[in-house]
Amino acid sequence: MQAVRHHLSVVLVLVVVLAALLVGPAPAGGSLHLPSRDLWRKSSVWRLVQTQHEYPQHRNEFTTLGKPLEGSRRRKPHNPHKVRIAQSSHYELKYTLGRKIVFICVARGNPRPQITWFKDGIELYAHNFFKVHEWQIGKRKFKSKMEIDPATPMDVGFYECVADNYHSVDVRGFRTEYTASRAVQQHNMRG
Repeated sequence: MQAVRHHLSVVLVLVVVLAALLVGPAPAGGSLHLPSRDLWRKSSVWRLVQTQHEYPQHRNEFTTLGKPLEGSRRRKPHNPHKVRIAQSSHYELKYTLGRKIVFICVARGNPRPQITWFKDGIELYAHNFFKVHEWQIGKRKFKSKMEIDPATPMDVGFYECVADNYHSVDVRGFRTEYTASRAVQQHNMRG
C-alpha cells in the first residue's frame, strides 16, 4: 500500500512540474493554476486530436509534428530535370571467349542526358574491337549500346554506364566473367 502511495505522489509531483512548465512562473499569490482551455487548444496535441477527428481515414498518418509515423526520413522533393537510367542490361554477364559482349543503357532527363562508358573506373573510347552505338529517342531519351567483339580474357571487369546532364548523374554497373567456348571445354576433357 505504501508503494502505491509513493508512486501516486511521484506522479502528482510530475503533473505539478509539467503544469508549472506549461503555465510559467507561479503568480505572486502563490496558487498554481492549470492551463486554460485556450492554451490547450493552441497546443500541437489539440491540433492532432482535431485533425484525427476531422479526417478519420488518416488517423494513423499524423503525429504532433506533422511527420509520417512510418520511417524517420522525409522524401526528397521531386526534380523533373533529374537524369534517370530507365533501362539497362543485367548486372552480371558471363560471356564466352570469342563471342560478342553487349550492354545497353537508356537514360531520360531534361535536358537530354549524355552517356559515357567506363571499365574499372577508366573511360572507354572506341577502337577496332569496341564500338558504341547511340540513338536519340524523342526530346528527353537517349539510348547507348556498347559492343565488344570478339571478347577476350582482358574484357573481364566492372563496366559502368554513366548518364549525366546539367542537373544530375545516374550510374548503372555491370560485372563480367568469362567461360571457355564449348570446343575448348571438349578439347580439355579429351586431352
